[in-house]
Amino acid sequence: MKYLRQSVLYIIFASGLFYLISYYFPWLGFSLVSEYSNDLVIFLFVWILSWFVSFVLKSVISLLTFPISTITFGLFSLVINFVLLYVFEQLINYLDVGVFVSLGNVVQVFVLSCILSIICFLVKKI
Repeated sequence: MKYLRQSVLYIIFASGLFYLISYYFPWLGFSLVSEYSNDLVIFLFVWILSWFVSFVLKSVISLLTFPISTITFGLFSLVINFVLLYVFEQLINYLDVGVFVSLGNVVQVFVLSCILSIICFLVKKI
C-alpha cells in the first residue's frame, strides 16, 4: 500500500512540477510539445511513463551500482537520474504518441535531475 501511495504521489508531483517548469520556466530546458489540446492529460500520461523509468529501471540500476553509490555517499544517484532522464526522453520520442519531449543541454538536464532527486526524497519521506 505504501508503494502505491508513493507511486501516485510521485506521478502527481512530478507531472505538476514539470508542467510548471515547461510553461513558466522555459530557461530550464524542459519542453513538451503535444499534438493534443489537453496538456494536463498528456503530462499525466508522460509522467506515468516517467514513473516506470524512475521506479522500475532506477531500482534495477541502483542495485547494480550500489558499490559505487556507497563510495560516493549517494551522489552517484544524481548521475543515475541524469541518465534516466535521457532514457525517458528517448522512450517518449521513440513511442511516437503525439508528444515530443526535449530536455535541453547537459547543465539543464543536471538541474532537472537534482529536482527529481529532491522530489523522490520528499515522496519517500511522506
